[in-house]
Amino acid sequence: MRLHHRSILLRFWLIALGISLSGLCQAQMHRFVWLPGSTENLPVLPSQVAQRVHAAGFNGVVFPALVEGRTCYPSQIHPPKVVSATAMAWLEECRGQGLQVAIYASTLVQGGDLARAHPEWLSTDALDSSGVSQLSDDPSNEAGGESLFFDPGIPRMSEFMLGLLSESLKQLKPNWLILDTLRYPIPDGTEKSGTHWEQSAGYHLISRKAFEREQGVDPAVLVKEASKTRETLGEERFNQLRRAWDDWRRQRVASFLSGVREMLQREHPGCRLACVGYPDPVYARDVLFQDWPAWIRSNLLDALILPNYSTRQDGEVLVDILPADLRSKIWISSQVRGDHSSDAAWEAPIRSGRKFLGMVLFDALQLPSPDRGPNIAVHWSQAASLNTEPIDSQPILVADSTETPRAGERVSLEGIRALYAFQPDAAPFKGLTPNQVVSRLADSGFNTVFGGSSSPQMRRALQAARFTRFVEIPLFVGEKHWQRDPDCQPVARNGRKVKKQGWYAPVCPNTPWLREEKLQTILRIVRDQEIDGVWLDFIRFPVFWEETPPFLAETCFCPVCLKSFEAHLQSPIQGSTVAEKAEWILSTQKDRWHRWRADSILDYVRKVRDEVKKVSPKTLIGAFVIPWREDEHDQALYRIAGQDLAGFGKIVDALSPMLYFRELGRPPGWVAERISEIDQQVDAPVLPIVQCFDLPDRLPDADLTSGIDQGRRPPSRGVILFSQKHLETGGRWDLVRQALVK
Repeated sequence: MRLHHRSILLRFWLIALGISLSGLCQAQMHRFVWLPGSTENLPVLPSQVAQRVHAAGFNGVVFPALVEGRTCYPSQIHPPKVVSATAMAWLEECRGQGLQVAIYASTLVQGGDLARAHPEWLSTDALDSSGVSQLSDDPSNEAGGESLFFDPGIPRMSEFMLGLLSESLKQLKPNWLILDTLRYPIPDGTEKSGTHWEQSAGYHLISRKAFEREQGVDPAVLVKEASKTRETLGEERFNQLRRAWDDWRRQRVASFLSGVREMLQREHPGCRLACVGYPDPVYARDVLFQDWPAWIRSNLLDALILPNYSTRQDGEVLVDILPADLRSKIWISSQVRGDHSSDAAWEAPIRSGRKFLGMVLFDALQLPSPDRGPNIAVHWSQAASLNTEPIDSQPILVADSTETPRAGERVSLEGIRALYAFQPDAAPFKGLTPNQVVSRLADSGFNTVFGGSSSPQMRRALQAARFTRFVEIPLFVGEKHWQRDPDCQPVARNGRKVKKQGWYAPVCPNTPWLREEKLQTILRIVRDQEIDGVWLDFIRFPVFWEETPPFLAETCFCPVCLKSFEAHLQSPIQGSTVAEKAEWILSTQKDRWHRWRADSILDYVRKVRDEVKKVSPKTLIGAFVIPWREDEHDQALYRIAGQDLAGFGKIVDALSPMLYFRELGRPPGWVAERISEIDQQVDAPVLPIVQCFDLPDRLPDADLTSGIDQGRRPPSRGVILFSQKHLETGGRWDLVRQALVK
């Protein structure tokens, strides 16, 4: 098996996962042994294979269908030089004797045979250097290794590999398919130094052009012309593009895996899917773009195999800190070291797998000799007895490091002191290390941030300091969406499209593609950043409520909404023009129309909540809502914005009214007053966001501190300050510290 190792940063991953152990009784484990594709070094008759495997206590075999660029079965797509008839007979004998059969396939990191057949798929780096130079006419002189990497951003390559896997499944009819090297290459020097390297592969021209079509920038210039590009685009946009490029490549790997999963469900529904994972999940996700915890939680895999070959026993140590939802699908792979005729040589790897639901022993010579079988079976029996013992919950590294994470409990909303729009690379934090940034945040009185968690280093520092990390997702807003899809621009009762008001460009909240796109963005962030909470913003029909007095217009009479409401009515809407239809609705179906609008918002909030909880049950869902009273502006909160606060309160974990008191012409005392009113109205906890910016004029210092104090008074669960940028431009950090540190 083509696997590499480095020291696992276990406590870093603990921080990233933040989940405690729970008792788990393990079921009968899968016990697989490698069945060589070549028999030249292992002359065993087919009739003896199953007998040996059974006698040694194994219940399955692994056959290498595609390894080091070579097929080991009679492939028509990529014909092998030699097919071992004996090995194929072994496979049939094992199947006939009731053993589970798994086939193994290396995927993206390939050997020379397949790479020589398709050099056009080999990846390049940003400087156009590729693995082609590693190919040789003489395979014995070929460097190979990680440099022979097929770029998953090439659609034709993915189609070819899926075809090859489909062919192997049809011919070999396995119970399991095991994918290896489903990741980007391990950067040179990682093994030696343990440095957190950036991924240099994946810059094939096809991938670059695909990314450029989406983002408008060739990703190669982010490396080749980094200084110039950073200066041209600005630091924030430059960093955003770098993250987007990493996300894009990570998605290519996940997309390939999804394609395999769909192919299995369609063509081979009885075959289960496993993948070999790099042991350090943070490094795997951030550098190799192999986000296997997310794959498990998305049910893309039936098993994840972690290697345990090194003397550090990485995989064996890792299981002790895995959360139950991951551990239930983790297997371990190991090998027999030393003299295979020694009982002790077999005992060690078998016992190492006692905490796992599955184990694979890999080695070309690991079929046990007949006289060793009963002894080896005893080791399996002893290991199985350990499997019946629950793995108790225990404190993890409690005093081992300042980077100790919280336990995996759902975060508490009590006493939240949050900084909104946190940007660690902007003033006043620019130039500071992640730990220095966190120290300054804590010194200012904060214990929670909205945003700023995309960097793994910053995320770990925040988690180590036990900061709560939320993210705000702007939903139905943005002029860029109008440009992409003009039909998403809301329509007023007069049949005309709603215009932009200042910076505010509303989008119809029932736009199907945007709903799905935002949902997938939320799920990706939850998976990638292990966020404690997601707050939905602009979750409403169009209204620029910050304006005094607000401009109030009945919307949205776009084609999507009219068609949907007509289906809801189960009868045609009267009128030949949009304006006529709107007037008919508002004159004859007004109550049903307003209820339908509010329910369409609540239905989406409910869907987001349900999908997020599937991925991360402990992640909170919050919503930013307009601070109007129900009867204010002729019930505009419900009638115009479509926000039903009582309905929100039955779905979300917290409700955050946007209490921008001075902008709305209110005194600071209005903040506490409105919190109390909303708390009486809804079932969810209230966590307000308060004004710290200078609108419509300079916010007096006394009003700023008073507004914060009013926002923290019970029944409020805490306070969110809007925002880092405004605190910095207004020079308000000392005032905030005085207000929060009491």
